[in-house]
Amino acid sequence: MAKIFDVDFRTGNLTDSVSGVLGVNTNCTFERTRKGLMLLSKKATGDSLSFATTAGGLSGDVTFVIHANAKSTESSGSRIFYNDKIMVYIYNSLGRVIVSSDNGVTEAYTDPALKAFPFNMFHLLVVTRTSTGLVTIYVDNVNLTVITTSGTPAAGGNIYIGNRAAGNRAWDGFIGKVAIYNHIFTEQERANAYKDFLNSYPQSKEKYPNIINKPMDLNREKENGLVAAYNFIPNGTVLTDISGNG
Repeated sequence: MAKIFDVDFRTGNLTDSVSGVLGVNTNCTFERTRKGLMLLSKKATGDSLSFATTAGGLSGDVTFVIHANAKSTESSGSRIFYNDKIMVYIYNSLGRVIVSSDNGVTEAYTDPALKAFPFNMFHLLVVTRTSTGLVTIYVDNVNLTVITTSGTPAAGGNIYIGNRAAGNRAWDGFIGKVAIYNHIFTEQERANAYKDFLNSYPQSKEKYPNIINKPMDLNREKENGLVAAYNFIPNGTVLTDISGNG
């Protein structure tokens, strides 16, 4: 039981740490947050990160561990992972998670009426898929699967993150990590993955307003040599020295 594919964008790395293959980046960018770097795809046609590796074809038991934040979806669903056979993607405004082992012929998914993957928030997505095609989908460590059959697994081709090979199902949002293991995660392994996720990301994108608040008391700063202080929060048309020095 081992990790067979692993790209951690939080470090600014585009290399699969298992195979050593460097991903080919097409139009994706990095954006820094307080919790680290994240790969940003803007849902433009062609946006993707492709890897010239099959990770063994992924026809046996596998577990996907994905950190992601979706802003919206394509009308036909935005792909997080694709290898010509396995597809993991988010569909419609409710954020339904769909997994297929036969390139969309058969699909396992979360409840169509449930907001399984709410937009503009980071989520941990864990997908387990057996060698017979049975899928379980966990969002933030909660099993939300209603349909478990995903088709007959078969060896796939090169790996794409954030799109499919044709380039017309681009992800819109952030992806922090994509890892694949060659076994079905236990309950403890899922709990550990969720703990790692919670220690890595805020629940929503952090804002950094360029505002300096007026201190409650400037006397100490005066003692340290403060000459003047200005509060740049808009307040009329006059900028006033709030230090009391004139």
